[in-house]
Amino acid sequence: MIRTLLIISLLGFSITSVAQTGTISVDKQRILIGEPIKITLQIKFPGKPDTVSIAIDTLPHFELLDSSELVKREEASELILEKSYTITSWDSGLWVLSPPMSKAFTTEPIRIKVDWTSPFDTAQPYHDIKDVVPVEKETEHKWYWYLIGLALLLLLFLLFFPT
Repeated sequence: MIRTLLIISLLGFSITSVAQTGTISVDKQRILIGEPIKITLQIKFPGKPDTVSIAIDTLPHFELLDSSELVKREEASELILEKSYTITSWDSGLWVLSPPMSKAFTTEPIRIKVDWTSPFDTAQPYHDIKDVVPVEKETEHKWYWYLIGLALLLLLFLLFFPT
C-alpha cells in the first residue's frame, strides 16, 4: 500500500515538474472601471506530455468575462499552449495579476491600474459647465379632448344603465 502511494506521488511530481516556462501578457496596463482587458497565458513544455491544461477560474479583484479555446503548437521539441482570457475589474486601485498556471510555478506578476475617472488633459482648453437652457411651456390647452372623454363616459354610462 505504501509502495503504491509512493509510486503515484512520484509520478504526480514528475508530471507537474515537466513545465519549464510560463508567461503572461496583457494588452493594457491601465483601464477604467468595467473596461475589458485581454490577458494571454503561455506555457512551454519540453517534449510532449500526455495531459496538459490551462485553467483559471478566479482572479482576485477581477471578473472573468470570456475565454478562448486552448491553442496547441509544436516548435522544435517543445509543446506550446496558449489561452486568452477577457477580464474586467470593478474595484479601483493598483492590482497585481499573477495567476498560478500550474503547481510547479507561477508567472511573473503584472500590475494593472484600474481608474474610476478618465485622466484630465491639461493641454486642452477648459470648458465650463453650460447654463440651464429654458424650455418653453405649452400654454394651449386642448379642451376638446376633455369633451370627447366626457362624452365617452356618458355613452358608456347610458350603455350599461339604460333607463
